Amino acid sequence: MMISEAVSVKPDVALGETLRLELPVPGEFGRMAAQTAKQVITQKLREAERDNIFGEFKGREGEIVNATVQRREGRMVLVDLGRTTAIMPSEEQIPNENYQPGARIKVYIVAVNMTSRGPAVVVSRAHPDIIRKLFSTRSPSAPPAP
Repeated sequence: MMISEAVSVKPDVALGETLRLELPVPGEFGRMAAQTAKQVITQKLREAERDNIFGEFKGREGEIVNATVQRREGRMVLVDLGRTTAIMPSEEQIPNENYQPGARIKVYIVAVNMTSRGPAVVVSRAHPDIIRKLFSTRSPSAPPAP
């Protein structure tokens, strides 16, 4: 700001002094601009959360995790993994096993894919590696051979 303009705001202003002025808010920056800004911020937060969930579960492929059965949709079972919902397709289910909503089960994370709707986590109860993982965590290690 030029010194001549500063004198009109504060008559005893000195060179190098800081002036604090309130800027007028134009009428266009009202409700519509605030709503647009809110939508942009909300969208960026959703994208960051999706990326965070994808990164977390992508690194856990091949692990066994605890899950809670949410509901059935046709032949698919939706399970809650805490921060996201996973899908258990019919081919990844054990035949004749009944999945009641609210039941706690152990599932094997088969795949994590990024879709247009966010991360899609596919879990299994019938994968061959689930038995290996369960036995490796449940059985004590064998003593070394003599």
